[in-house]
Amino acid sequence: RKAHEDALARAATDAAEGKVTLAQLAEHSAPESAWIAIGGAVYDITKYAEKHPGGKQVLFEVAGRDATKAFDDVGHSAKARVILKSLQVGELAGATAKSPKLDEDSFWNGHLAVHAPILMMTGLVALTGTPGTLPLAA
Repeated sequence: RKAHEDALARAATDAAEGKVTLAQLAEHSAPESAWIAIGGAVYDITKYAEKHPGGKQVLFEVAGRDATKAFDDVGHSAKARVILKSLQVGELAGATAKSPKLDEDSFWNGHLAVHAPILMMTGLVALTGTPGTLPLAA
């Protein structure tokens, strides 16, 4: 009984603070109105879906639900987090806020992404002695 009363009190507090409940989140599971929760925050991805580099379908598959695991599993860049922040519409009721995992090892977050072409050319020159050519087996 005490747990039930605590849950009701938490729900009342969340509603008063304007937090989004799981039921409200679930109402936004269609392409016409698509919301997702990531790390305790709720985002309206409806308009952004067309621009999503991974395609809109992957977003619509998790619309109306907590997509934290799916988001973290893919390994998004720091730029993705900036875009995500601009789409935030609220906080998920009862969730503990946490930042989505930053994939620090991601190719696109490191200096290697910028320098990869230079490193490739340097390696080819060292290997072949001629810029832009690959050694061919006879």
